[in-house]
Amino acid sequence: NLNLLEIIDLEIDTFNDIYDNQIMENSDNENELNDFIQDLKSEKDYNPNEIT
Repeated sequence: NLNLLEIIDLEIDTFNDIYDNQIMENSDNENELNDFIQDLKSEKDYNPNEIT
């Protein structure tokens, strides 16, 4: 039988796990976006007339 403090502690742990996962996911998305932007820039540098 869990008391209130244990339940709150479990909820905080769960929240922290979700929060950490979200931060990692955001970081991954940001990295992908930056890679994509770099690809676009290098493509533009390589073929300046193709992308306007």
